[in-house]
Amino acid sequence: MRVLVAIGIVALVAVVAVALAGGGESVSAQALPDSPYIFNGTVTVDGAAPPDGFTVHARVLDYRSEPVDVVGGKYEGLSVAPSGVHFDAKTITFYLADSARLGDGVKAAEEHVYRRSGIPVPFVDYVLTFPKLPDPPPTPTPDPSLVTPTATPTPIPAIPDAMTFASGSVVLGAGDALPEGARLTARVGGYESGAAILTGDGRYADLVVDPRSTSAVGQTVLFFIDGKAAQTTIAFEGGDTRRGFDIQFAVLLSTPTPMPTATPIPTATPLPTATATATPTPTPSYTMAMGEDGATVISGETSSGTDANALTLNAGVAQFDMTHAGAGRFDVDLINSVGQSDRLLSASGSYSGSVGVGVHDGALGATAGAVVPGGYALRVIADGAWTVKVSQPQWTSGQSGVIFLTGSGDTVSDPLALAAGEVEVELTHAGSGEFVARLLGPDGRVAETLGRGTGNYSDTREIEVGAGALAPGVYGLVIRATGDWSVSAGPPAPEPTATPQPTATPQPTATPEPTATPEPTAT
Repeated sequence: MRVLVAIGIVALVAVVAVALAGGGESVSAQALPDSPYIFNGTVTVDGAAPPDGFTVHARVLDYRSEPVDVVGGKYEGLSVAPSGVHFDAKTITFYLADSARLGDGVKAAEEHVYRRSGIPVPFVDYVLTFPKLPDPPPTPTPDPSLVTPTATPTPIPAIPDAMTFASGSVVLGAGDALPEGARLTARVGGYESGAAILTGDGRYADLVVDPRSTSAVGQTVLFFIDGKAAQTTIAFEGGDTRRGFDIQFAVLLSTPTPMPTATPIPTATPLPTATATATPTPTPSYTMAMGEDGATVISGETSSGTDANALTLNAGVAQFDMTHAGAGRFDVDLINSVGQSDRLLSASGSYSGSVGVGVHDGALGATAGAVVPGGYALRVIADGAWTVKVSQPQWTSGQSGVIFLTGSGDTVSDPLALAAGEVEVELTHAGSGEFVARLLGPDGRVAETLGRGTGNYSDTREIEVGAGALAPGVYGLVIRATGDWSVSAGPPAPEPTATPQPTATPQPTATPEPTATPEPTAT
């Protein structure tokens, strides 16, 4: 597949065409033609294909595309074509919705930047991932003023269905550990559910809350592990199913729950004053040090988390070099000062790679490749030794000319210097998961997405440096990959010129032999 993204050339053709049609009058920027983005690919919800009956659509500012059906976990022909110059360089977001209902539904992790290139831009095998299915519609409540009273006895309210937490994780606090044989339960009023299955790395499945009481609807669902209450709560909704529902515990699960002390009855004899015993401070399960290059190095042996605001990220680029020596889950999250989290990495088993994140005001979260400047804590889910090295490189100069890079897995390259002009980019990926290649500027903003795909991937395209957001300058190449990859960039190869064939030299004309003079006849 070869996609030409020579924005400057297309814009020039459009301007000339409009100028000729308008008798030579000046052409405004709004004359640039709009071009649809056509998306085709697969949809996953919590790692699995959703059932039929849902649609996906896209939004750019106040523009909303026509929805397309999701059938067998796939969608086709999602056309994104906002009209107007103010849509240029704005973010495309995607949503999964119930086909029988209005509203946006659930937002996808993926986002894209819309550019008015003037030609249709197709996207093949574009994967959209959603954390859960859209919530079912609430049961409509009839307007009492429209109900005609009758002599019919008031029906007994129906018992609500069970509320099911199909999947999720137990998130522990800093220095915390999951006790062996821990049991996860839920309570609503005086009802307590059966215990859910907990894996060694804190995942659970099929926690069913079924109080079978109409009074339970709207009451708070509390979660417990061996008597310890979680910070996370939720209102009970009969028939609701939650997937990927994480439950946060702030107290140490390994600390036994103290029994309540009975208040002594006052007597005339004063009670002796008890001597206070100092409570030992738990030893944190991570270490934090400063590297020789000024980077912050955090390491641990199991799931852990740093103190609040342990990391300060300034505007620019943040690089996270991470390793994991375990066999299970390895998740790394950034948590801001108000408790909101941005996931940097979700992997499993042995891992070694680098994740680049832009830091700037107005960022949309780590899933869009950026966070806002400020203080952060680090939360790590792991079952083996791990390290996270945090640095903020300063990109002022870089490699120029013909560029050829290869690697495996997540990578942040050394800086590259791009000069004005056309650049031909070739990308390959040999893996089973997602592949994304982005150019990140020194200010932390994504300047260009060079390629995106799933599984084995190969693409060649031309980009125009000096058009749109991709100005000449220094950039870093940020790769998200599961396998081996290669990226090459350089001037486009010139079209071969036909070599003229030599003209045949004419052969000289033969000179005729002189005619013999006849001998005179004898008389």
